[in-house]
Amino acid sequence: MRRIMILLAVFTLVAAACGDDGTPLVPATDDQETTTTAETTTTAAETTTTAAETTTTKATPPSTEPESNAISSIAEAEAAVVQIVSEGTFVDPFEGTLANVAGSGSGFIIDESGLAVTANHVVSGAGLIKVYFSDDDEPRNARLLGVSECSDLAVIDIDGEGYPFFDWYEGDIAAGLDIIAAGYPLGDPEYTLLDGIISKADADGEVPWASVDAVVEHSADTLPGNSGGPLLTEDGRVAAIHYAYLPTTGLEYAISAEIAAPIVERLAEDVDVDGIGINGEALFDSFLTGIWVYSVASGSPADDVRIRPGDLLISMEGIDLGLDGTMADYCDILRSHAPSDVLTVVVYRTETDQVLEGQINGRELEVVEDLAIDAGQGELTIQPPTFGTYALATGFTPDPSPYELVSGGSVNVGDLGGGCVGWAAAAPDVRINWTGSGFLRFYFVSDDGGDTALIINDPNLNWSCNDDSFGTLHPTVDFTASAEGAYDIWVASF
Repeated sequence: MRRIMILLAVFTLVAAACGDDGTPLVPATDDQETTTTAETTTTAAETTTTAAETTTTKATPPSTEPESNAISSIAEAEAAVVQIVSEGTFVDPFEGTLANVAGSGSGFIIDESGLAVTANHVVSGAGLIKVYFSDDDEPRNARLLGVSECSDLAVIDIDGEGYPFFDWYEGDIAAGLDIIAAGYPLGDPEYTLLDGIISKADADGEVPWASVDAVVEHSADTLPGNSGGPLLTEDGRVAAIHYAYLPTTGLEYAISAEIAAPIVERLAEDVDVDGIGINGEALFDSFLTGIWVYSVASGSPADDVRIRPGDLLISMEGIDLGLDGTMADYCDILRSHAPSDVLTVVVYRTETDQVLEGQINGRELEVVEDLAIDAGQGELTIQPPTFGTYALATGFTPDPSPYELVSGGSVNVGDLGGGCVGWAAAAPDVRINWTGSGFLRFYFVSDDGGDTALIINDPNLNWSCNDDSFGTLHPTVDFTASAEGAYDIWVASF
């Protein structure tokens, strides 16, 4: 192996580069009997007597209408808030396959038949769902009815009936409204209440795992596990559904009843809204950019097209996904089409290092590009680099910018083509995240003057290779019109 100094120089060809308010129930009055007694009026001239007269009102028979199970105060709320534990197998982008993993969240009942609302990310991809009430020692089973990937909402049907339930708050959700967040944070089986106010009535609802049209910001100090739980008004009505806590800002967000209620109504009819059947999250970094698929719902449109857990959705209908680190573009595309529309998708399959193309509601995925280079005794694969990731932008200094690495490895690159020979590591040696444009040159100098080869995979997933340049043993690769993004770099030696 040789210690190699990587020198990168940039030359520009142009000047610039680079979470109801209704009538409260009134208890029925006791049966009453009313009697009017005799009344006598006397004057000096004459006396007039009115005979005793009695009027009796018959008692009203008891109502045959059943009493409502609707929650009407915070004190009653515990009976209709549940802890939800979901178990399933997921593929994490950094930890790989996680089998039989249990996660927990909160939810609340909206109908005495056992319909309950929670967050999609609490139950999506689960093989089984268990529901606990605060006084339960054993869980109750529940069936998933409908989910909305983009609105992060789900409706489940809990076994049994006759449950207490919540009504939606129908008043204005304005800044200053007092709220109580109810739920089971941190997987703790003890029911918890956290108070706060609505601090902002209209906030940005874009997060890596969903894209809600509008959310409310609140000050209840929620914790993981509160997701899917209700924000309650003092009369026990649901003003919003807890949605997200962003640790980078310390802000708490919830989906307002106004937005959630109509979506929940559709989900309760066993219909999915704005989704293709994935448990997904936007990834945006130097290695993976797109919508990561943690799991796929059996029988869903994603399953039909053969999208797998561990796939990365790169684009849909020609639109690159996840470039802003959110689900916004993905959800906007879905909301612009009917559920039955045919949508072209491009997928990067991390398991096989391949790019596949297919259609939601159309043809199955097929391989269109194999990114793993077959190189005799191994392959070069796009994965996290061995010697680091660095960011460079137009105007960087020093220019050239040096980086050190050790060349060589166990992969024979002799069959790569382009005149390259030698041995390289399977993983990239270095990754450069480039922001800019214009002419971009990579060249390498070996400390001992030995012969090396330079191999680069550019942001457009194209491969370049060079062995010798300018009459020397030092390899050079030029990009006349450089693309922004990640340049994965290998140095082979022999």
